[in-house]
Amino acid sequence: MADVRYEKTILIPPAGRAEFIVTAPAAGEPGVFYTQAYSTGPTGNADLAGTLANIQVIQNQTKSSPSLAGTMSSTTSSMPKASAPASPEGLKFSDLDNVKVTAQRKLYFSEEFGGTNGPIQFYITVDGQKQKVFEPDEKPVITTKVGAVEDWTIENRALETHAFHMHQIHFKVLEIDGKPVGQPELLDTIPIPYWSGSGPYHSVKLRMDFRDPTIAGTFLFHCHILLHEDLGMMHKILVEP
Repeated sequence: MADVRYEKTILIPPAGRAEFIVTAPAAGEPGVFYTQAYSTGPTGNADLAGTLANIQVIQNQTKSSPSLAGTMSSTTSSMPKASAPASPEGLKFSDLDNVKVTAQRKLYFSEEFGGTNGPIQFYITVDGQKQKVFEPDEKPVITTKVGAVEDWTIENRALETHAFHMHQIHFKVLEIDGKPVGQPELLDTIPIPYWSGSGPYHSVKLRMDFRDPTIAGTFLFHCHILLHEDLGMMHKILVEP
């Protein structure tokens, strides 16, 4: 996760997570943790602003007794020291800037409309393949091998925002709309804004790391908006040993 300092707003897609540290308001002063309104596009569902939590700091007037303070001091001094961090070679997804990329792929989100009631079919498609709704018994649309490192470009050709989610691994975000990312992050979910109806599609370029032998098998990638994945915006990938 990138070290993003002094941010007041964090965009979190469905299934996304964020860890952050905040300076609490002074004792007796209120604070509010809230979600802002977010436009998901002409055919998307409205995400309205709302309060997630009201924050109030209450000053503790109780003084610690000497015996309790002594116990705390003794306990703290006897705590084990943190072990040294593992070497980069021993970490998952390490050194992704310098590894050989074994494949380049393009995928895209799209929707099919049926009259005036909005989208009726949702697709995520490997470029060059026929777009199709996911079926549980279908064959994987992508096959790769343990040891592969691939760059995937994901486009959003729909009039609403979608959230790309990958099972089993994290990916490194290399580019957004063709521009290199200043602080690349390791994620498993990333939002891709909606297409305006003209001009280029929004896109992300992601580096997929399949080097871990424990991930061999068949798993899923999909949009993590529940309605969209339920209506077919999902497919399988096979990672061979």
